[in-house]
Amino acid sequence: MFLHADFFHILFNMYFLCVFGRAVESILGKSRFLLLYLAAGIFASIFHTAFSFIGGLSAYTVPAIGASGAISGILGAYLARATLFGIIPMFATAFILLGSFPPVSAFLMTCITLFLTFLALCQIGVIMSSAILLFKDVSAVMSILNFLFQIATGMFVPLQFMPDPLRILAFLIPLTHGIDLSRHFIMGTSTVWPMEVELGMLLAFILGFGLLAKAAIFHLERKAKKEGLALA
Repeated sequence: MFLHADFFHILFNMYFLCVFGRAVESILGKSRFLLLYLAAGIFASIFHTAFSFIGGLSAYTVPAIGASGAISGILGAYLARATLFGIIPMFATAFILLGSFPPVSAFLMTCITLFLTFLALCQIGVIMSSAILLFKDVSAVMSILNFLFQIATGMFVPLQFMPDPLRILAFLIPLTHGIDLSRHFIMGTSTVWPMEVELGMLLAFILGFGLLAKAAIFHLERKAKKEGLALA
């Protein structure tokens, strides 16, 4: 996971370096410029972990232990793998590039931000997993989400370099605030919106999407018991 980079990301990073590289480097410096990509890798790992169980539930797991139990088990295993082989190595590399360990308060706030972002994304993952079992094909929606979460959130291109309409869209995506806050705590960059607003938005996303996820699971389990949810 640490070494993984697919063809799209390679091309996109080459484009980013050509268009924005010098501007970002002039603001952040060379070492922090590399940290920008390490932070993107950490959040890409969190994003894929939160969505990795989509399609993993079936009509056999839902009645047996309940959708909540199945989701918790799958997410726990995937999060452990992502932490050991993705997040920890990238954090270690970031600290080496910084030359020192960041202040304890900054590191703790970063961990809290990562955890809140993961929780918010998990709620969306639960909703999409339920949708797959209920409607069978949501590939178009997943493609749109994947594009938005990796392009419009500032994961690879800082929002400061994006047009205002895209910033408005980014404000409505949980990952945006997680990325912006983490860069602020670790790299000392300015947040796009006030820190309190971004933390509040993460909590609001967790609550709002959590209620939707709970409703989706309830509907999923009720339909599974009555009609079955064969994926074939």
